[in-house]
Amino acid sequence: VAGGMLTAAIPAYRLPRQTLNKEIASLIGPNVEVQYGKALGRDFTLDELLNGMGFKAVYLALGSHHSKALGIPGEDLKSGIIPGIEFLKAYNLHGRELARGRVGIIGGGNSAVDAARVALRQKTVTSVTILYRRTRAEMPAYAEEIEAAIEEGVQIKTLVSPVEVVSQGGALVGVRLIRNRLGERDAQGRQKPVPIPGSEYVEEFDTLIAAISEEPETAPL
Repeated sequence: VAGGMLTAAIPAYRLPRQTLNKEIASLIGPNVEVQYGKALGRDFTLDELLNGMGFKAVYLALGSHHSKALGIPGEDLKSGIIPGIEFLKAYNLHGRELARGRVGIIGGGNSAVDAARVALRQKTVTSVTILYRRTRAEMPAYAEEIEAAIEEGVQIKTLVSPVEVVSQGGALVGVRLIRNRLGERDAQGRQKPVPIPGSEYVEEFDTLIAAISEEPETAPL
């Protein structure tokens, strides 16, 4: 379907589908054609577009559809851990509810808050907690979205970072966290989270959604 992350990731309560579909439909017409199921490098190359197919310019708008890994032991667990964008796509495109029980969201951006609010709307979910390594003031998500999430019942625990996924019998049971303090500022002016030695503890979860950041989805062909 057309729309990229607007369609696949942003929930309908933030961006009504009727409005979005109307905007997309207004663009597609005699001068704009959409070809689905085509992949750069598999079905065509940039050289073929410019030389063989007669296009005068090529604009790359790939988006960031791949959730970055947490980079901690145990995250390759096959049951209970879901990348944030995969979680949102499953619900927004196919109506699939992947979360259950106690849900933990790692991250503090819009994708993390979207995942939290979507999880809260799923039938078998009992609680949703966002875990963020800095303070709430440093969360990059929109302030109004954070407020809405809190009003809906999402818990936010700040100054904590995941260090290990905890499993039992091949299933997720929680995540080991370490508490942080804010240290020196980085190049962007944000204070760096500094782990506090000896402060590790375990939070119990049935579902863990990793939404720390996204990157373009590329793969060798």
